[in-house]
Amino acid sequence: DLLLSAFEDCGVNLDSIHSSRNPEGELHFRLGVSRDCEADRLHAVASAIETAGIGRVVAGLVSDQTG
Repeated sequence: DLLLSAFEDCGVNLDSIHSSRNPEGELHFRLGVSRDCEADRLHAVASAIETAGIGRVVAGLVSDQTG
């Protein structure tokens, strides 16, 4: 799975994954990451996901506060 590989490649450990669909039918994932995850790793995985075209990060949902 490309999405999970992006997290692994960037060294981001996932604690939880939740999915749902919005009214337009788009699949959304809400991902929980390890509390000790560094902000630069989160930004790297967000960029990798968008660059690879496997998803998009909804504005405002990537936080610099990881602890």
